[in-house]
Amino acid sequence: MSEWQITTFGEAFELNPSIQFQHNQIYPFIEMAAIATTGEISRISLRRYSGSGSRFESGDTLFARITPCLENGKIAQVKKIPGGRGFGSTEFIVVRGRPGVSDSDFGYYKCTSPEIRTYAISQMTGTSGRQRVPTDALSRLEIELPPLPVQREIAHILGTLDDKIDLNRKMNATLEAMARALFKSWFVDFDPVRAKAEGRDPAGMDAETAALFPDAFEDSPLGEIPRGWRVGTVVDLCESIANGSTPSRKRADYWVGGDIDWFKTGELNDSILIASEEKITTLGLNESSCKLWPESTVLVALYASPTVGRLGMLSKVATANQACSGLVARQDIGHWYVFHAVLFERDRLQSYAVGAAQQNISQRVLSAHPVVVPNHVVCRRYHQLVLSLFERVQLNLEESIALAEMRDTLLPRLMRGELVGV
Repeated sequence: MSEWQITTFGEAFELNPSIQFQHNQIYPFIEMAAIATTGEISRISLRRYSGSGSRFESGDTLFARITPCLENGKIAQVKKIPGGRGFGSTEFIVVRGRPGVSDSDFGYYKCTSPEIRTYAISQMTGTSGRQRVPTDALSRLEIELPPLPVQREIAHILGTLDDKIDLNRKMNATLEAMARALFKSWFVDFDPVRAKAEGRDPAGMDAETAALFPDAFEDSPLGEIPRGWRVGTVVDLCESIANGSTPSRKRADYWVGGDIDWFKTGELNDSILIASEEKITTLGLNESSCKLWPESTVLVALYASPTVGRLGMLSKVATANQACSGLVARQDIGHWYVFHAVLFERDRLQSYAVGAAQQNISQRVLSAHPVVVPNHVVCRRYHQLVLSLFERVQLNLEESIALAEMRDTLLPRLMRGELVGV
């Protein structure tokens, strides 16, 4: 700690460093909506540069300066970007390490630390709903800056945890894509049936599984479907469909100390749901119209654009608000078949959404939506095959949550130089 220096944030790091761009040329672009509260950049588009917007290079940190993005923790480091540079929202403050003074990776973790975020929020100015933290206010903040080798050691410790979280995320994306591809092949494109109808063996399929599929098609209201299958509705796939509810916000005893997960549409992630942001108490559950759904219930967002039609799979007994509908799958169908059947119908379901201020679909529309209902043994075989994939997905999600908690615990202590060897 004796070598740590007292300096200002602006002296330690470059803020909004100068980068030369050519007008009317196309560069990578990152919008505010692409920044997740986890620090992930979900997409990078291409736009023509017209002279406005924040400018950055690979390694720089994008620090949201406007409410509520700053409060929500929209802070991300640009790891790799085509061409090495890009531009983005005017509501970013770009942070970069100073040569010989600070490390850019350390700068990212410094920006995510409680001391920086809390200070920045306290300095916000402007009208309600459009408040921003001025760049010069952030620049004036007094901080303790460790020597460069220590900065790099801190960034390495925290970065190792984030790298494993990112690896888990990529692995899950691959596993989930495999499940979607299998569903599309079997139940959308009907590849095994087409192969058998043409006298071929279905590709990549054992004889026992191939025997479960018919070898011909028949007409239906949805077009050509495998012979012996039928057209039904979403409700035909389920034991029950019911909407959630919200316990009274006026009753603290419905919320304080709660241990029952209560999900909202914004938390549905088209994957397995591990834990909710808010929880309710048993009293709140019993004294309201909340439904306690079993593990493996499929949640569907009915409204709150742009989340209409977004899905989530409960990893344990839980409930949700009234903007969600819970689908409990029939045992002979399987919850992963129901999940993907609704997922592949999302575009059609979204086309039914109504409402000017807030797009929504009703439970009635969801329940009555037509779907293909295959032979039950085929459904169960599909469920068995993808179940092992999602068991791995769940383990990865749980590990990532634990790693994120460890990182968030270590970060302030590392920034204070409390840990041995730092």
